[in-house]
Amino acid sequence: MGECLPTLRRLGDRRCTGRALYFLGERAYEKRERARAEELLRAGVEAVALAGQSSVLVSALEALAAVYAAQDRPRSAAVLLGTAHGVREAAGAHMRPVRPPRRELRDALVRALGAESFARAHDQGRRLTPAEALRLLPPGEPGPMDGGRQEATE
Repeated sequence: MGECLPTLRRLGDRRCTGRALYFLGERAYEKRERARAEELLRAGVEAVALAGQSSVLVSALEALAAVYAAQDRPRSAAVLLGTAHGVREAAGAHMRPVRPPRRELRDALVRALGAESFARAHDQGRRLTPAEALRLLPPGEPGPMDGGRQEATE
């Protein structure tokens, strides 16, 4: 599937590019290639958000949240789950993803953060567009939101 990306990008097909990036990101996550999964899924979210494909967008946001949880970034993961929830709610009934929300990930984040902290992060994410969420949550190691080093000022 990766070999088709240059052609899809050259054609300007954001919908198919985003879908391909999402699937490649999921595959990288399954192989425990977390940095690569993050890179692919972030790019997939960006492409699909521009194309307006809600079903893949929700799945890509939830997959990226799982990557962040695996990277010990629970608050960032909770924000992304909130963003996915907001997109899911805003989508018309015919555009909603068939797959239900990732309940096990949500439960793990509630355990990691506590119910109140999870709820605050999730609510923050619900108010963000996917682009705003990606800007808030820079790629890489845990940042100040997740208790990591602060490398840039806000």
